[in-house]
Amino acid sequence: FACNFSNAMFTIADDLLKADDMDINIMLPLIQQTVNKLQTMSPREAQTGPAVRKDAIVMEKQLHALTDPRWKEIYALLSAYILER
Repeated sequence: FACNFSNAMFTIADDLLKADDMDINIMLPLIQQTVNKLQTMSPREAQTGPAVRKDAIVMEKQLHALTDPRWKEIYALLSAYILER
């Protein structure tokens, strides 16, 4: 879960960025910050984003922006998991 699936998520992010002529390197500071947080807090405490905030408007916009049905399914499943926790 921690490495293989995280890398799969990075691959999706890379595909999304490339579609807008952007490079994955712009995400590296955010990815590094996320990993660094785990040195001082649990993953549950470090979780951020619209699902944690229960921001349905942002979640709907993000879901609508995804074009690949598999990405939509992954987004929905992971968001539901975060919301349920």
